[in-house]
Amino acid sequence: MNQTAEVIKFERPVVKADIENGYDRLAHDITDAFTKNPAKLSGCEFQIIFAIIGKTYRWQKKSDWIANSQLCEKTGMLKGHVSKVIKSLIAKNVIVKKGKEIGLNAIVSEWGVVQKSPKVTQSGNNKKLPNRITEVTQLETKVTQSDNNSYPITPPQKKKETNLSLPTCLNLETWESWIDYRDEIKKPYKLTSAKTLLKEISKWGQSGISPEQVINHSIMNGYQGLFPDKFKPTGNFKVQPENFQAKDYGQSTFAPQELTHD
Repeated sequence: MNQTAEVIKFERPVVKADIENGYDRLAHDITDAFTKNPAKLSGCEFQIIFAIIGKTYRWQKKSDWIANSQLCEKTGMLKGHVSKVIKSLIAKNVIVKKGKEIGLNAIVSEWGVVQKSPKVTQSGNNKKLPNRITEVTQLETKVTQSDNNSYPITPPQKKKETNLSLPTCLNLETWESWIDYRDEIKKPYKLTSAKTLLKEISKWGQSGISPEQVINHSIMNGYQGLFPDKFKPTGNFKVQPENFQAKDYGQSTFAPQELTHD
């Protein structure tokens, strides 16, 4: 029996640019700077730039409060990618951010001059603090003088490097997107809160709930927290069996006694 396949051709809609449908006013110096590309802009960076122009210059504004979700809608890019591209453009001085507003840097001679952000290092070595989450600890020592009196001495506070391990159900890009979003709304996480959240996210993954969907849903709707109850388990995640043999339960101090018969 011969089977034939029907080929369906989809016609691509014709879109013709016409100034009667609207146009953007750009200074010649800006378009010339785009042509020479002194900042070595990538394709994704050009997408974000023109999306920002559409939200500012098109409405006779130099800057405006533009949410990442709006840039995602215009460019079709993921929020995590949008956030990284914006940081790159700010570092290259192509766009400027003042408070919550963002816009194109009209001083085109500054494009491509990379700004160096201050590095936070640990005393004694040059290691960056990962995930921008630090813990401040105080060390207390005692000094015994000749009269055997002990006086507590509190040295200056030190920042120690702290590593966070992500569960297998959560990818790094989604986690960084959530941390960036919390920073933008002035609600950064502390170390203890981040550890607790990651434990909860691990439980979501084991129950079949996608952490990526939960996080993206909260960012798109401007929520401050995560709400996994809004999603049903997809069955894509498998519950990992508990490895009791690998756990260290310590040694018992109970000493068994001999049984005696009367």
